[in-house]
Amino acid sequence: MLVRTPIRFYWHAGCDQTGDRTARSAMKDYLVIYEQAEDGGWGAHSPDVDGVFALGQTRAEVESRMAEALSAHLAHLRASGRPVPDPHTDAGRVAA
Repeated sequence: MLVRTPIRFYWHAGCDQTGDRTARSAMKDYLVIYEQAEDGGWGAHSPDVDGVFALGQTRAEVESRMAEALSAHLAHLRASGRPVPDPHTDAGRVAA
């Protein structure tokens, strides 16, 4: 089973070292693809962000892990001065 769901991430520009998030914020929606394996486990990835994946026993578990993985990866990119990819994919369904 293949399920496509956007995940919304908030990030705050100008945070100080204490984590004060009083600066302006921006929001980006990243498409996440969820796939259920034959054994019932779940996997997830985002076509907008290379190299970020998550696995879990349930859909809820993989959603949580994917949100954490994307947040951590995007924070690392910003902290290291690397560009944060913009969301550029969308999904739809076609009856066949």
